[in-house]
Amino acid sequence: MFYPRIHFFAAHVLAALLYLCFEQGWLAAGFIAGKDLNYTLSVLAVAITLGGVYLCLRLLSLQRIRQRFQGISQEEAARRYQQVAGWRTALLLIVYLTDILLYFGSADYASSAKYCLIIALIAAVFCWPSKSEQQSLTTDNA
Repeated sequence: MFYPRIHFFAAHVLAALLYLCFEQGWLAAGFIAGKDLNYTLSVLAVAITLGGVYLCLRLLSLQRIRQRFQGISQEEAARRYQQVAGWRTALLLIVYLTDILLYFGSADYASSAKYCLIIALIAAVFCWPSKSEQQSLTTDNA
C-alpha cells in the first residue's frame, strides 16, 4: 500500500471540508476586523504561501534530506520517503488551512488569501507522491 497518496488525498479533503463549512455558513466568517489588521494578515498569507510552497517543492532537493537516502536499503528508503512525503503533505495542509482561515476570517474577504490558496493548490500538483520519485532518490544516491 502506498500511504503518502492516501495522506495527500485526505489533506485535500480536509481543506475542502473546511472551505465548504465556511462557504455554507456553518462556521462564522468575518471574525477579523480592522483595515490595518486585514492588510497585515494579507501580507502574512502571501508570506506563508510563498515560503510553504517553495519548501514543499524543494523539500526533496535539500541536501540534508537527500543525505538520509544514501547507502540504505530499498525498504528503508521507502519508509523514509513516506515520512518525507508526509512532512510535505502536512506543510501543504498548513498552507491551505492558513489561507482558508485568513480568507474567511477577514471582514472584507481579503482576495490575496484566496489567490494564495489557488497558488498552493496549483503547487500541490507538483507535490504528488510517486514511486518514481522515491526510486529516483535511491538510485541517484546509491
